[in-house]
Amino acid sequence: MIKIVIVHEDNGLRRKLRALISATPDMEIVREVRTAIDAVDMAWKLKPDVLLLSADMQGPLNSFVTAVQIHGESPKTKVIFLTKEDALTMAEKGVDVLEKCQNAGARGYITTDSPDGEFLDGIRQVMLGHNYYCVPAIMGAVRRMCDRAVRLAGE
Repeated sequence: MIKIVIVHEDNGLRRKLRALISATPDMEIVREVRTAIDAVDMAWKLKPDVLLLSADMQGPLNSFVTAVQIHGESPKTKVIFLTKEDALTMAEKGVDVLEKCQNAGARGYITTDSPDGEFLDGIRQVMLGHNYYCVPAIMGAVRRMCDRAVRLAGE
C-alpha cells in the first residue's frame, strides 16, 4: 500500500485527489494538510511514501524550501509537485521548473488540470524509482533548452 500525504491550499483539488486515490486499491491517503509547516511535520511524523506538494506556496517556506526540508526529515519520502501553472508558461517567464524541482529533491511535477490517470501514473512511477513529469513540464524544459541553444549559437 502506497501511503500518501496531500499538501495543497485548494480544498477542491484535495477533494478531487482524495476521491481518485481512495478508489485506487494500492494507495491510501494518510493525511491532508494546507501549509508548508504542516507538510514538514507530517513528513517527520508519518514518513509517507509519497507527498503531493503544492508548487505554488510562497514566502520564506516556499514549495522548494519545503521539499528540501521534507527530504531532510524523511529521505525516503518522494515529493511530487502539483501546480496550477504549467511549465511551458513558466519557461516563457524564464523559469526552469524541472531544474528547480530536481535541485529541491522532488521526483515529479504534475499540473493540477492533468487527467486523473496522470496523478496515479506519477505516483506509481516515482515509487518505481523514476522521475515523472507531465507533458507540459517536458515541453517547458525543451523550450528552455532551445532558448539556451539559440543564445549560445548567437554568441
